[in-house]
Amino acid sequence: MIVKKKIFVYSIASIVFILLILSCILLLIKNKNFEQQNSFNLGLPSKNFYQDNYNCSLDKILSFRNFKSYELTNTIKHDEFIFTQLRSNIRNIVRNKDSKNGIHVKFNTKTQYGDVVRILDICEIEKVPTYILNEYDVWIMAGSNKELIKNCPQKKSKN
Repeated sequence: MIVKKKIFVYSIASIVFILLILSCILLLIKNKNFEQQNSFNLGLPSKNFYQDNYNCSLDKILSFRNFKSYELTNTIKHDEFIFTQLRSNIRNIVRNKDSKNGIHVKFNTKTQYGDVVRILDICEIEKVPTYILNEYDVWIMAGSNKELIKNCPQKKSKN
């Protein structure tokens, strides 16, 4: 008789436990806890994007500006110093709408994903109008460069 009571109690306890787990999962789904939030909407261009749309290679497009280069080294102190300088320089370029200068940030294969996101976040905060992501590099620029527009005009779309 006691064995039957134990089996009955254990079966009820296990059913209640399973229902509790299922209700927690349903509550999480109902509250949309698995949806992605606060993300960047980045569309990376194809390899021939600049050639197809501007009749110029990326190298030629970048040759119309003077870039100040920074390289992340994966050392916390050095990278923090670089991020501080970057933010200040980006702010100056955007505020002055500098069409002759830009910033080039070099990454390497050991660069942490958080550092890349941090640079994109700085660009978003400082309202950078143009930045180009290409392999392990980010080129940040502001202002309209007249030489670039003259030498590499944008093709008209065929719509």
